[in-house]
Amino acid sequence: MKYNKKIRPSLATGDGLNIRYSINTSKRRSFTVLNFSKKVSKKQMWVEDLANGKYKYCERYTDTKGKIRKVSVTLDKNSSRARNEASRLLYNKIDAKLEKEKQKIEDEQNKIASITFWEVQDEYFSIYEETVKAKTASLRDTAKKKIRSLVSEETFLSDVDSVFILEILEKLYYKENYSYSYIKTLKASFNMVLDYAISKEYLSVNPISNVKIKESLNLRTKGKEKRKVS
Repeated sequence: MKYNKKIRPSLATGDGLNIRYSINTSKRRSFTVLNFSKKVSKKQMWVEDLANGKYKYCERYTDTKGKIRKVSVTLDKNSSRARNEASRLLYNKIDAKLEKEKQKIEDEQNKIASITFWEVQDEYFSIYEETVKAKTASLRDTAKKKIRSLVSEETFLSDVDSVFILEILEKLYYKENYSYSYIKTLKASFNMVLDYAISKEYLSVNPISNVKIKESLNLRTKGKEKRKVS
């Protein structure tokens, strides 16, 4: 009486081969390679028949932003050897795409880390000046120049935090007696540039939200306006 049993060991949790191993009473043993890949994913490769008689091998993967993407390769055959080749090609294709995405993120992070406040300020005002009247643009330009007299050209955008801005505004208001309305104008100018930085993804949070200047009762009546930059 013949006896036939199939044993299918699973190596899906690591690298290697998925193998079907069959045994019968005639002591004949056979090994059939089902699939080979460097890493087995939860979502397996699938095959689509094409009208031209070829086969499209497809697989999904998750990109660096968490989105599901699809890659594919087309081969002439649908055999064990072709499936192994497709698995290898798809793995390399996915790996290349992920490396490209990671490199792009690195380049963007390096750019953000090295960008200065002046550079972002120039970016913003080059657009702003096209959207307002000349008189309004001139007033904002005066505030821009005043801020530049207080923030050096080499100052990185990442260094312009709430403490940095607060120290500048407190000094102007409480020590140099600039008017409260002028301090609010400078604060608004900082805010517009930093909001723009967020829209460009140079920053994730606008530090101006933590900058609070309380109006002084002593300075309210004798504060002096300093709107012109010498």
